[in-house]
Amino acid sequence: MEHGSSFVTRPAEVLVAGAGPAGLALALQAHDHGAAVRVIERRQEVFRPSRALILHSRTLEVLRPLGVTQELLARADIAPTADLHLGRRVVRVQLADLALPDTAFPHLSLIRQMDVETVLAQALADRGDRGGTPHRAGRSAR
Repeated sequence: MEHGSSFVTRPAEVLVAGAGPAGLALALQAHDHGAAVRVIERRQEVFRPSRALILHSRTLEVLRPLGVTQELLARADIAPTADLHLGRRVVRVQLADLALPDTAFPHLSLIRQMDVETVLAQALADRGDRGGTPHRAGRSAR
């Protein structure tokens, strides 16, 4: 290609291995940047027991440009309480008091990983990219 000429590019094709929160967030970002995205997942089941329960403020800040934070927060408990059993006494603790200053999301967000995956997968499906819908093990891959 000659110096000074413009590059002719076609949309990137991205294969994302894993339909967990990181893979789905990557697929959303790639899609929003114009890539044709395909997500594959080895789990046959859509849902599994949650492996995480807290969505950190920084994670919400990173996900905000993808347009999913409102739906995530709608499913989250941002003012959780816990009962501490101290012998025969039970002390209720307001975990909402763990405010995090200097962030747009200054609260603890308790949400199941399964719910995060559901929100991210739905956002990808809503964008109309059928290749972004996770292909699960045991199913044909197109």
